[in-house]
Amino acid sequence: MKNHTTAVKRALHFLGCLLLLLQAPLAGDPARLGDRWQIELFGGMSYTNPHDLNLIPKAEEKYNDIYFIRYAGGGSGYFVNDFPQITSAWQGGIRLKLRLSRSFSLSLAAEGMDRQASQSLAGTFTFKGREYLEEYNKRYDPFQLHLSAFALLAGVHYRLPVGAQTELEVGTAAGWTRARFDFSSTWAYTVNYVEGDYRYHLDNNGILEGDGKGDGWLAQASVRLNRALGKRLGFFVETTVSYCRIGSLRGSGREVLQGIPGEKTWQGEWGIKRENISRPWYTTEVDTATNFWESWTAGQRLRDFVLNLSGVRLAAGIYVRF
Repeated sequence: MKNHTTAVKRALHFLGCLLLLLQAPLAGDPARLGDRWQIELFGGMSYTNPHDLNLIPKAEEKYNDIYFIRYAGGGSGYFVNDFPQITSAWQGGIRLKLRLSRSFSLSLAAEGMDRQASQSLAGTFTFKGREYLEEYNKRYDPFQLHLSAFALLAGVHYRLPVGAQTELEVGTAAGWTRARFDFSSTWAYTVNYVEGDYRYHLDNNGILEGDGKGDGWLAQASVRLNRALGKRLGFFVETTVSYCRIGSLRGSGREVLQGIPGEKTWQGEWGIKRENISRPWYTTEVDTATNFWESWTAGQRLRDFVLNLSGVRLAAGIYVRF
């Protein structure tokens, strides 16, 4: 909490200093004073790969591969649909610019991103022996991931005219970002076994949830094309490359299981654990993200969890000069 407060204070101090700079007189630009400010609204799609967050559905998929698909051997069965992963997110924001000259501008921006990936899955696995029939059913309704982030950035931009109403612009920006993610798995599991007159049936279900949040620094580089629609109004399209890796995330977790009264809750730091699974039919390792460390040894903690928000954004927007 102390580190978070310090980071926010530093970001606010930096933005305050920049605001003072923005009050400096316009240099080397004969444009009227009323044209030095520009406000922009933009939105688009960011393509990213939060690898450690996606380990959660990947691990669940691998557990099912071990305990159902590989266990089936000569049996049959498969899951309908795939476990969801986050590979893109909607982004949008607002940016305020001050023109320092014909070519250079400074900016302050607030940006946000959000993405939810949800999927219902079901699988049936059947094993037929000479005198028995064994059937397993498992479903997720749903399995869900959610990621969101907010950032404050300060930037510098350079414009180059390429036509009467068109400009090519490059820019760079840096600032503070805060991100949050959560996941939810609502599952149900049934077993049916028949051998002669013997019948066996088992039902089980549960809910597993977790969340995490943290803050860090974000850097961007962008290139865009501006097109004027009049003296004050215009639009633009831009491509932005971002670098952001957030560590030291903490959060809560909750698990509810059929037949066990109440619920189990916990708080913890997110990390990557490695589980060694050995079964008569298969031996492997599974890496997953978790903030639950009860009953796990220190050696099973593979490394820290990193929320990687780096990626490429394609966006379009409008601007108004005043």
